[in-house]
Amino acid sequence: MEIEWACHVLAMGKPRPRVTRSGAYMPQAYRDCQDELRNSALEAFARHVARGASWDVDALMAVELAFVLPDRRRRDVDNLAGGVLDALNKVAWRDDSQVVELTARKLYVPRAASVTIRLRALPNE
Repeated sequence: MEIEWACHVLAMGKPRPRVTRSGAYMPQAYRDCQDELRNSALEAFARHVARGASWDVDALMAVELAFVLPDRRRRDVDNLAGGVLDALNKVAWRDDSQVVELTARKLYVPRAASVTIRLRALPNE
């Protein structure tokens, strides 16, 4: 089983939580990016199921990510990938610990931003 889609959002690396007297929280811009990624995944899976395909949220996963970035500002690819994997928890899999294979790359295109996500459920062995 395989699914691929693009989300037109400027991906953000996973930041450290902000800590205040009342507790810890993630910055609003990061939460907004997570919501956008999660919503695009839900739409992609709805189209996938509407075509009669199935998806096993308990399977081990192989993930390919392509980040299109508008500039060469410093963004660590591992932090970008971590943000996407977290956004897909409870949507594409139960927990991102099920991801056993990960490929991520950055591409630079002026005035463009997106993430292409390809997931492949691996056969049980």
